[in-house]
Amino acid sequence: MAHAKRIFSRLVKCLLGPTAIAEHKLMHANPLPVLGIQDGINSAGVAFQPEAENVEKWIDSIKLAFKSKQLSGGEASSLAGKLSWASQHIFRKLGRAMLCPIFAQIRRSSSEVGEELAKVLSWWLGVLQQGSCEIRCWRVTHMKPVQLLCDARSTPPRVAAVLLIDGCCEYADMEPQTHTMEQFKRRGDNQIASLELLAIAFGLSTFEEKSRGRNIVVHSDNTTAENGVRKG
Repeated sequence: MAHAKRIFSRLVKCLLGPTAIAEHKLMHANPLPVLGIQDGINSAGVAFQPEAENVEKWIDSIKLAFKSKQLSGGEASSLAGKLSWASQHIFRKLGRAMLCPIFAQIRRSSSEVGEELAKVLSWWLGVLQQGSCEIRCWRVTHMKPVQLLCDARSTPPRVAAVLLIDGCCEYADMEPQTHTMEQFKRRGDNQIASLELLAIAFGLSTFEEKSRGRNIVVHSDNTTAENGVRKG
């Protein structure tokens, strides 16, 4: 690999000039850090993970915000930019919604960490500490997708999900706990949009083991929930 790299580098420099490729861009390794992401290759596939050094810095920034109960606009801008790796395609838009309150903090006149921002920072802290890693396999199993039908009602609140898999039909429903309902933003729709989103999360988590490794087609009759899930 090193020999091939030198040949390629020499060819480019002959064609485009001696400064065409910077030396620090001629690294090779496995895993290889690219734009803050560690790319590791093995016989099973390729794994993507934020660099450990960067993750430690992000965790320290979040812990400092909790300790001081302050996050200035500049600090929020820096933190939001660093965490934006999660909204990249390789991470399936993980955490995209959880960036919004941090970006909103940039424009606030107060640096105080409010309740919503505290919840978001707590979520990010948990994700970063567990060491999220995205794995893409070389060989994709082409199995028939499963169908997940999700629905909810607002009065009294209840969520339900139906799984259609390999000719079988499974059903589950539950009444949301009070502390869950209290976390929803107050809206003029009796919380139905939030409950429809909760129904999808409930279905995915309930049937997680049965649908593992399969593509899942989610059905919802609520446009807000549909768009929210599609956009991550």
